[in-house]
Amino acid sequence: MRCIVEGCQSTAKARKWCGKHYARWYRLGDPLASIYVEYGCSDEERLRSHGWTKVEGPLDTPCWVWGGNILGTGYGQVSVNGEMRSPHRFAYETWVGPIPEEMHVLHSCDNPPCINPLHLRVGTHADNMQDRKIRGRAPDHRGERHPGAKLTWEKVEEIRASQKSNKELASKYGVDPAAIHAVRTGRSWKTTNVRRTQ
Repeated sequence: MRCIVEGCQSTAKARKWCGKHYARWYRLGDPLASIYVEYGCSDEERLRSHGWTKVEGPLDTPCWVWGGNILGTGYGQVSVNGEMRSPHRFAYETWVGPIPEEMHVLHSCDNPPCINPLHLRVGTHADNMQDRKIRGRAPDHRGERHPGAKLTWEKVEEIRASQKSNKELASKYGVDPAAIHAVRTGRSWKTTNVRRTQ
């Protein structure tokens, strides 16, 4: 049986539509909606073709949540003339202007899939990291909290109190002698406050 969409020669699979038309209905509510915009359309049309949802957030204006492909990082992805781009950067260039070399596009709404130009601003990597810290999104990987930590605070205290060589202690605790040296000199495991909050 053929897809019920006029002119489509593909085999029907679900709801009497082919896979392509079913996917369009599932994502956009219309089997005839254009998911992929033809080359030559305006940048604004390309952004609008994926649709977005207006979501109330912490700012006066709602977020425009990208309706296309979303990566595991929470950021969207869109193909622009055969090149994969971040929709928020593409939206900034479309509605605000060019992005200076080596600069990032930051979200004032703290919502990665948002493409509302009122929520986007240009900033450096350092600005982005500062925003992350201020908003409490920077993970604390000090001491035992570090995912790759082989030592504990108890072991660190034992190392600092020991008279054995770095090599002997490294063998005992399964770390590199340089790690033992860093613990003993205070270059790592510096903050005892971290231990108190664990």
